[in-house]
Amino acid sequence: MQKFSPIQYIMIDIANHYGMDKCSWQERISWVANNDSTLEYQDIDADSPILYSKAVRAYREAKAGNPIGHMVSLDSTWSGGQIMAVLMRCTKTAEASNMIDTGKRVDIYTVVKDYMNDKFGTSITRQDMKDCLMPRYYGSKATAINTFGKATPELYAFIDTCKQRLPGAEDCLQMMQQTWDNNATHHVWPLLDGHIANVPVMDKEKKRIKIGDTSFTHIANVNKPVKDGLAMAANFIQGEDGYIVSTMGRKAKRQSYDLVVIHDSFWCHPNYMQQTRENYLSIMINMAKHPIMCDWLTCMGFKCVEDSQAVIDNFVSKLESADYFLS
Repeated sequence: MQKFSPIQYIMIDIANHYGMDKCSWQERISWVANNDSTLEYQDIDADSPILYSKAVRAYREAKAGNPIGHMVSLDSTWSGGQIMAVLMRCTKTAEASNMIDTGKRVDIYTVVKDYMNDKFGTSITRQDMKDCLMPRYYGSKATAINTFGKATPELYAFIDTCKQRLPGAEDCLQMMQQTWDNNATHHVWPLLDGHIANVPVMDKEKKRIKIGDTSFTHIANVNKPVKDGLAMAANFIQGEDGYIVSTMGRKAKRQSYDLVVIHDSFWCHPNYMQQTRENYLSIMINMAKHPIMCDWLTCMGFKCVEDSQAVIDNFVSKLESADYFLS
């Protein structure tokens, strides 16, 4: 993992808010350095002009030697895919989600889009890919059908692309979906920190209400079994995501700094962003070392064979040099 000074993290923050979050670290830092004299005039072209201007003001104050309270931020490049990668110890999925360093900042949606367009001759845009790829790994089938059509060559090409480029995420998705219990009112499993996820099964129920001569339909969420539910993937991955967020918070507290988290976006004073990146990587490595998938499948009543220690050690060694997982 590359290391940066607090002032460099402010420079990265400026570049990110300008719209350069998919560039390399050095490209972002160099852009700010090369445009130092005109930064205040660049806000009109920034993706997030208010945050950009705020970061520029903090940069000026820090360069002048004045104390600042500015928080810089870095986002996970694909949090769901990163979790699936470490749970399944899948090199391909880890590379696609920046959990294994490839020498550049990988954009998962561009990678999958380009692969699909090159192999199948389609003309899918990055936004189309993002719209259907992200929901896929939370159990959605409808978004891909809405984008590519039902039973079309493009839909089959999309599914085949996912299997080729993201095999670990695909396997993880299938495992999660097959554990849905049609008779359960709750799904319960342990998290790595000892907490217990207890997720009620909810379904919408309609009832016709009549009051005098007036009647209306009332729709309510009711806790009851649902046949062939699709929520298991989202519930399980978001449970692991919650574990990551809470562990990040506990680590920051022990290290005596403030960390603000918005799902997979991490905000802190620039003095502590290097520590924040190191904390995140250590959590993901720890998850890769534990038999989380096997423990979960066993809890759900399925059999599972854990990877050998050699496989685990080999995968973990690849994670240790990761660089762009938060970007």
